[in-house]
Amino acid sequence: MLEAADLIANRSPEGRFGLLLKESGVKTFDGGLIEIRPQKTLLELGSFSRQSFRPNYGCLLWSPDSRRVAYYTGGRKGGDTSVYFLSGSKFVKIRLPEWPTPELKHERITSTDLDDVWPLRWSASDTLVLKRDWVLETESTEGKGEDYSESDAGETITLHFDSQNNASIRSVQPMSSQALKAANLVEAGQDRQTAGYNSEAIADFDAAIKLDPTNADAYSGRGDIRQEKDDNDGAIADYSRVIELTPIAAYGAWVGRGDAKQAKGDNDGAIADYDRAIDLSPLDATAYHSRGDAKQAKGDNDGAIADYDRAVEFGSGDAAVYNGRGIAKQAKDDNDGAIADYSRAIQLDADASYYYNRGTANFAKRDWTHALTDLRRSRELNQDDKDSPVMVWIIQARGGDKAAADAELATDMEKQLSGEPDDWSSKIASFLLEKLSETDLLAAAANSREADTKRDQTCDAWYYAGMKRLLAGDKSAAIDNFHNALATQATTENEYQFAGSELKALTE
Repeated sequence: MLEAADLIANRSPEGRFGLLLKESGVKTFDGGLIEIRPQKTLLELGSFSRQSFRPNYGCLLWSPDSRRVAYYTGGRKGGDTSVYFLSGSKFVKIRLPEWPTPELKHERITSTDLDDVWPLRWSASDTLVLKRDWVLETESTEGKGEDYSESDAGETITLHFDSQNNASIRSVQPMSSQALKAANLVEAGQDRQTAGYNSEAIADFDAAIKLDPTNADAYSGRGDIRQEKDDNDGAIADYSRVIELTPIAAYGAWVGRGDAKQAKGDNDGAIADYDRAIDLSPLDATAYHSRGDAKQAKGDNDGAIADYDRAVEFGSGDAAVYNGRGIAKQAKDDNDGAIADYSRAIQLDADASYYYNRGTANFAKRDWTHALTDLRRSRELNQDDKDSPVMVWIIQARGGDKAAADAELATDMEKQLSGEPDDWSSKIASFLLEKLSETDLLAAAANSREADTKRDQTCDAWYYAGMKRLLAGDKSAAIDNFHNALATQATTENEYQFAGSELKALTE
């Protein structure tokens, strides 16, 4: 029976088989090929750790008919590939031919310690294409065997399996001169990308793709820059090409394409891509974090929390993970849990948004002292924070110091709130300062053409109208307004939670 910590990954095309990882120690798992539905073990593969999965790589590449599987094991100095076939109720290892000796065409080229053979793709159920990579070290002509330069090299090996699962090498294709030039351009582009010279990097990647349209690294690098520039459609096209070219090495492309889809508002498409990334490399935190964000955006807070938990478990020290989990917990009214996560995020990165989020959780808890401290800190760190000032007003006004609340909010309106006709925060501030009527605030909330914005602003308007009524001593009208706020079902709005908190306090 599967335990909560167990993972099934690297599923076969029809979903019948997969890699089962059973927790066996601290960050270690015992792995094996299983038939998923009866959970029957068909091949033991030994122990796995997070380091067992080479970055951006999975372990298994299935043939289209799921009858054969290539198993890649990586290491610090390269890796190798084994192939297994289904025989009855188990997978049996196929004896592979010896890899050919690389041709060293320069007398000063020395042998190297990197020899990496990994499965590129199945071109048919009986034909596996592998990529063999190494680094050539060339002895300097000026030195005495001490100075070396390095360059990438490699070859493509095509294996054929007959009906008896005998393997033979069908072809060996060394890297062409154009492919070598493309690889060098990609390396230069990656260096420029790291240095922040994105335009020059894209030019290198474009040139590399023109020389070698099968260079997945060029598409990947270009996709990263396009995504950074908010060209999400271009990024999606590049990441899709990476997935097509190198399915076992496409973890980063699945995550990148998911991020680009999420940026376009396609959370379902993003989640599907994150699912594939996690299936490929289930012990990496990145895809869990991103999938948690997409689930949270869809309102699936339980699913988001489970993903954030996995991200933390698999070593993510990213403050954004704790912040995301805090938001999901707060949406479930677990404000204590949210505050703990926001506090951890602040320890890792004292970002204004984390103070703001912790301030809203303290506000929802009615811990006015800590809420006031956090919201003011958020405002200090982020001059564009237009939301904290109105909450600070609420805290001060309900504490009996309305004059000070008015003065501070009026100052904030001058410094931070634009006062423009379409600035929603300015309208709320104007309402609190008696410059806008309740009727006009509600009308302004409903004026948006976008349904989601109209819903959210209407929730806000009813909450702040309720607070004004409550502070004026009209408890009955306040309760009605808070009910109206909840009726909008704007569950992602802080004001929705605040309205519920006020109703609970008023009716207990």
